[in-house]
Amino acid sequence: MSEKIIAKRRPEEDINLRLKDKLDLNLIPVFSTVMQRRNITKAAQVLGMSQPAVSNAISRLKKTFGDPLFVRQGRGIEPTPRAFQLEAEFQQALFLIHNVFPPAHFEPHKSSRVFTLAVLNPLDTLFLPRIYQYIHHHAPGIRLNVCSGQSRYTLDGEHVDFMLGYESTMGENIVNRLLFEDEMVGVAKKTWGQNVSLMTESAFYRARHAVVSLKNSDSFSAIWYDTPLKRSAIAYQGQCLFSLLEVVSRTNLIAIMPTWVTRRWHNGPEIIQFTLPLAVKKRACYLTGYTTNPDDPGFRWMLDTLTRICQKP
Repeated sequence: MSEKIIAKRRPEEDINLRLKDKLDLNLIPVFSTVMQRRNITKAAQVLGMSQPAVSNAISRLKKTFGDPLFVRQGRGIEPTPRAFQLEAEFQQALFLIHNVFPPAHFEPHKSSRVFTLAVLNPLDTLFLPRIYQYIHHHAPGIRLNVCSGQSRYTLDGEHVDFMLGYESTMGENIVNRLLFEDEMVGVAKKTWGQNVSLMTESAFYRARHAVVSLKNSDSFSAIWYDTPLKRSAIAYQGQCLFSLLEVVSRTNLIAIMPTWVTRRWHNGPEIIQFTLPLAVKKRACYLTGYTTNPDDPGFRWMLDTLTRICQKP
């Protein structure tokens, strides 16, 4: 008796068959972008499509799955439970699509994509002029939405594509690149009156300090004030390092600064720098990218471009 052989399909083949029966695969990236942006207009900008074209694509998906998928909320839209369910299923489909079909060539000088960039203080003052100048000359159609001083995955409902800051972020669909290590120094008023060359760590924390507010979750200063004893040295909490320098130049407070900040400060002669009597004298600076498709050529271009521009303070 001959044995009947049954060929089993791989899970991805089942997915492909189900998707082929139900919808145009071109609608999946549109759906994914709308899920990320929670806004039809912003999704259209990212995709390089017209707003009516994106709306039409979502309407086709609504008819296919018999669900509204998105409902109006404030200035944006919110996914329905069915949309969240589809998002999980489409993630695997997108993975298969990106592996079967090579990504399209990205031409930055012709692109009109929108990227949202979060840059933590004080790195915004250092890098944003360089970034804007480069984009203006090499990709004038690309638009940057820049948020300063925060590092959440979303800022006021806005999806973040890239972040520059002093902390790396781990997780799915996240790419981290170490850019450089920022050299730190202590700063004080020139007439401070103490012998900084002989200062010990205990003497350092007995002095009165100015810091970037520890109430800010992205505080530049927080790592040096991780115990109640160290925090007791804080006499002033400001919002940015340049304001701290102004305060230090006019008081008997001291602060921790990147060396490039003190070099750029307009009242430099009024302050002195000294070597920190601390174990941590550097802070690593990272570029973080968030994407559902690491092989997206536009994402890769911007990631590589920001890496080149932001290598050195």
